[in-house]
Amino acid sequence: MKKLPLIAALAALLTMARAFALTPSEWRFHQSIEIERSGLMQILLPLETLDKLAPDLRDLRLVDAEGKELSYSTFVAPWVDGFSEGKWLSLDLPVEMRLDEARHQTVVTFETGTDALVTRIGLEIPDRRDYTVAARLEISNDGREWESLGDGWPLFRRGLLGGGGFYLKEGRKAPFIRVTIPTGESPIVVTGASVTYWTGEKKTPPQPDIMTAPATITGIEEKQGETIVRLDLGTANLRVKHITLDVADALFTRGVYYQWDEHTFSGSTIYRFPVGGGTNAENTDVYLGGGRIPTRVIDLHIINKDSEPLHLRGATVSWEPDYLVLNAPEAGRYDLLSGNPAAERRDYDIAEATILKNLKNPAVTQIKAGPLVETPDYRAPAPPRELMKLAGNALFWIALAAVVIVLLAVVAKLLPKT
Repeated sequence: MKKLPLIAALAALLTMARAFALTPSEWRFHQSIEIERSGLMQILLPLETLDKLAPDLRDLRLVDAEGKELSYSTFVAPWVDGFSEGKWLSLDLPVEMRLDEARHQTVVTFETGTDALVTRIGLEIPDRRDYTVAARLEISNDGREWESLGDGWPLFRRGLLGGGGFYLKEGRKAPFIRVTIPTGESPIVVTGASVTYWTGEKKTPPQPDIMTAPATITGIEEKQGETIVRLDLGTANLRVKHITLDVADALFTRGVYYQWDEHTFSGSTIYRFPVGGGTNAENTDVYLGGGRIPTRVIDLHIINKDSEPLHLRGATVSWEPDYLVLNAPEAGRYDLLSGNPAAERRDYDIAEATILKNLKNPAVTQIKAGPLVETPDYRAPAPPRELMKLAGNALFWIALAAVVIVLLAVVAKLLPKT
């Protein structure tokens, strides 16, 4: 029976690091939220809050006026309101290619097999030589009468960059597609095509909820064959969709990839070139895809090869905002807490699917958080890993001491009595 106190002490040490209740003073920052009634509330998570949170937002907490923790859900609004049910699908398609030598052009025709809203058209071009041309794009319902979508659709390749792809932002019904490509010195061979389409019935495909703000160029470093542009996004933890570069040059094609900390990611091709009629084909967006960037500073690597560096005048960052949803039990003051890297991630029982469905309800109240302020009685908590290491070390020495005591007792019994 004398072993029970020792076992209880060891169990207490094992659970010590998990026994912490929420203490608001361990969060460095807080923001007040005044709620006028109970019910479902949607809050745009402020940028200053995102900037103070851990990369996975694990230290975000919501408490009432008494300091009691409340459940919530965070999400990115996937689309604007008012679209019909649907999904994205893609198809790989065979093509019919015809060379028109008299007009020095290649005509590529293919049937999509769908009357859904086509948002992207891709061409499979095995040719690996460098080229830059402006194609004509046409669509048809029956393959006989054609509607022109313009003559300035860019096709280009520069080393491993570029290829064949056209984006229809608004989406078009296109059972038949025809692409006419100037041949130049030699024809561009197209061996296949692909389309991405939206199965919903809305006139335009759903678009993400996007916010934009200027990014600050804090440094430019020129190296052999590339320019490294350091950007301050203004806030950490943004879900960045793309970065738009303000380029002064009139004619260029460059590959761009991006990097933060020691992580490197493929990027995009930026370009600008004339297509006739006083217009240009251009893209100056570097696409990041909407993943969360845990740092506020990233590097863009612009591949110049033997060309002169581009002249950059500025940059703009576009991101998908984070929202917080709670079901307020009553009117009153609540607080958002942030700035506790030692906090563990919460897993609340609010169903995201239910929240997203109810957000279209006009009864959902849109509210804003107050300014970010430092917690007056803030005290930094000890990181859980250090506590667990300390508890583990203590357990080791206690267990070792217990073994030594037992061994000594056994040895003492084995020794002859005098």
